[in-house]
Amino acid sequence: MCILFSINHGCVTAVLNLSVVLLGDKGSFMSGVLYIMYAATALLASTAIVGRLGVRGALCTGCLLYCVYIFSFPLALIAHDDASQLAIALVGGAVGGVAAGFLWAAQGSYFATSAKLYAEATDTPPEKATSTFAATFGMLFLGLEVVLKAFPLALKGIEAALSHPAHAGPNASRVDAPPSAPPPPSAHAGLPAVDLIVAVAYSIFAILAALGMFTVWDIDRLSDLKNENANDPTADDALASAQAEGAAPPPRPGCTLERVVAAVALWCKRPTVVLLAPIQATFGVSSALLAWEVTGRVVKQIAFPHDSVVVAGLLSGLVALVAGALQWPFKLAANTFGKMPVMLVGLSAFAGLGTLCFVLDGDQLAHHVPLVSCYLLHAVGRACFEGTNKALYADFFAGGDESAAFSNIVLANGLASAIAFFTYPELPRKTEATVVILAAAVAVVCYLTAESIHRGQRASPSALGD
Repeated sequence: MCILFSINHGCVTAVLNLSVVLLGDKGSFMSGVLYIMYAATALLASTAIVGRLGVRGALCTGCLLYCVYIFSFPLALIAHDDASQLAIALVGGAVGGVAAGFLWAAQGSYFATSAKLYAEATDTPPEKATSTFAATFGMLFLGLEVVLKAFPLALKGIEAALSHPAHAGPNASRVDAPPSAPPPPSAHAGLPAVDLIVAVAYSIFAILAALGMFTVWDIDRLSDLKNENANDPTADDALASAQAEGAAPPPRPGCTLERVVAAVALWCKRPTVVLLAPIQATFGVSSALLAWEVTGRVVKQIAFPHDSVVVAGLLSGLVALVAGALQWPFKLAANTFGKMPVMLVGLSAFAGLGTLCFVLDGDQLAHHVPLVSCYLLHAVGRACFEGTNKALYADFFAGGDESAAFSNIVLANGLASAIAFFTYPELPRKTEATVVILAAAVAVVCYLTAESIHRGQRASPSALGD
């Protein structure tokens, strides 16, 4: 499941990164629609969808819908007019956002149930089992994301090798390859054929991974039988038989309305969730700044106009690589010094990215050191967002409010990302950078206030509310 999920989702992140490079403002709008539908689905429908389809069914359906988003990318590239290109991009982004809205909830349920069954089968402490499974998933997820984002480099290398054969000596006949021979036509005017091949290849990888997802274990059914046959010596045979039959578990009741009410009610019940929202918004606007301004403008138009797809893939892969590598050091730092220093480092990194884009113009950002620094700073911030930030929510809202709290992460991040992707194409670079800097500054102040409130509550357990 980890491998198939990572391949499918890795293709999505690769397309998300390349959409701005190859589609320009239409790619930005595509990403904006994706984030809007992501936030809306997560808050309004994810619980009902996972309940109706079951965990494996939701994984399979979500991965297939992701394929629609990925395949809309090459379709948009070969569209003959701007209106068709925009329509395809918007529809694809909307379908991808719906998929993301419930797919991650299904992945979390599959992970938690698998870890529980593994712990019971091997007499492993539950905490160790979840840590082992989390480490395995994180390694595969980030590792395959790096590989898939670097994929365009391999195709570019093959193209270069075919265009300049290594054994073509000085006496090669000019009759065989006349200088005036036109290059092979691309599928779309102005679009290199290799870029279209990359887009189609991502679609194929994603489809194969989605089809493979139908072979994973029906974890709901196995868990139900495990509970029913806890004292039955033939339980293992029952589990194997159920897996072979592929029987689906009974649908769980949906609770869409209850989830929406819980997420919004948490604003009054635990106001610290509002104070933490600027952290999620900062990640969203920073991601949009990196995608639109740095990748879409500096990399594509100034630094590497002829190899923008390859370079964008490598630099995006660098973000995932560094963010993954920092997970363990950040975990050790949080255990030693607390989560506050790590959170401040992450927010400072986002502010640093905004500062670079504010101080330097496009030509200055195109130099190797500041350009790579932009991606490294975002990687530090993403490492904090993906790890310590999630653990912070678990600490602050333990005891029944976890689901509503994590829904607020999706809401703040999704809305901020959507607004940024829609507005950044119309804004100057310094304005975009200022938004990131201000968001990070507000996030620091609000986070420190939330920490103070939370520590006061721990010191006074009898305190009610926030």
